[in-house]
Amino acid sequence: MLMAMVIHAYEIAGQGTDSRCIYLIRHAKPAVPELKSGTYEEIVTYYDLYDKVDVVPFDKNIILERISEPLPEFVFTSRLPRAVQTAEQTFGDRMKYENRKIFNEFGRTVLKFKRITMRKGAWSTLSRLTWAMGFSGDTESFKEARYRAGVCAGVLSEVSGQQDVTILVGHGFMNHFIKKKLKKMGWKVEINDGKKNLGVIKMVKEK
Repeated sequence: MLMAMVIHAYEIAGQGTDSRCIYLIRHAKPAVPELKSGTYEEIVTYYDLYDKVDVVPFDKNIILERISEPLPEFVFTSRLPRAVQTAEQTFGDRMKYENRKIFNEFGRTVLKFKRITMRKGAWSTLSRLTWAMGFSGDTESFKEARYRAGVCAGVLSEVSGQQDVTILVGHGFMNHFIKKKLKKMGWKVEINDGKKNLGVIKMVKEK
């Protein structure tokens, strides 16, 4: 009985070394003034600030405690300030960073209803729905964004073949669609908590 328990424990320990993982981390909350509702112009200004401001101070252990493996030599981020700052404040000055535009959040458009006031959530939902239906204006289309997510998944999967742990600090929509692409590539979801700020998705795959 004791020997069987030892063998089982050895097998479990061995499994950890035979798999690789990808962490998809959502950025911290941007320090943009709260806006519950607004006009078209106010919503456009809000989103413009959202892409430029610093992040709200946060406890880095919220992220670090979810990463059970040794950290890699470098961390991927998008080029948007909220992702870059979240990564740097979490992993510190000694970490190397690969800031790539391809990991930026999906394009965003706002419906041009200039004479009405709506809650921010309503603006966001309606704008995303119409964007997904193909009304993208000058912004990248939903089809283009999904293709970009596929490219990102390919990059992360390729890099994971060279190191056991790969980390991306990115964005909600982009991380979600990267996850979907990775699943199609044979990756499995071990942690699926990426919707909230500082949320983590962990994908694993046998070597």
